[in-house]
Amino acid sequence: SSIEIKTYEKSIVLGDNVVNKISIYTTYLKKIEINVKEAVNGKLKTKISTDVPEGANKHSNKVFRYFDIELGIDNNLIESSNLKFRVTNKWLEENKLEKENVVLAVYENSGWTELETELIGEGSTYVEFNSNVPHYSIFAVTVKNAKPSEKTEETSEEEKSVEAENNLDGEVLNEDNNVDFEEEKSSSSTTWLWTFIILLIAIGIGTWHYINHKQN
Repeated sequence: SSIEIKTYEKSIVLGDNVVNKISIYTTYLKKIEINVKEAVNGKLKTKISTDVPEGANKHSNKVFRYFDIELGIDNNLIESSNLKFRVTNKWLEENKLEKENVVLAVYENSGWTELETELIGEGSTYVEFNSNVPHYSIFAVTVKNAKPSEKTEETSEEEKSVEAENNLDGEVLNEDNNVDFEEEKSSSSTTWLWTFIILLIAIGIGTWHYINHKQN
């Protein structure tokens, strides 16, 4: 797919001891809320791209967009900050991803660090999120790996399925054993019956010879 890049710039004035709300008029990057330790002027510069920005390594998971954000202020002045962004339902559906697994990651120390991310709204076209960010740098809107608890539950279901199959096999095996046992009993009964009949015939023949011999 072709690389898409959108840029946005604006001058900002940040007051101390207040929540500064900076609206960003782009489709996917919506708002910054920031507390600073002292009043400062800056210049917001954002670059939104489908390709990894220069200075960072590509994220290993699926990425919706990369955000390269500068505020033009010292990151040490940031007391706290939130970043609001959104992704399309279409992207989630095409990649078979769950909206609950969307996460914002920041590039720092030559690697990606997942940030606390909260789903705050959804509609027919977009799902909106909020993340706590420690500083401004390069970000990736991506997905976190499957949770261990989900994997455990899946494994548990598989084990239950296998166990059920094993139990079923055992029941069938028992039924076969019962049939064999019944056939064995039936065969044994038949043998004794024929032995008894042959014995009666032998006694009958012996009696007949005995009577004949006595009469003669």
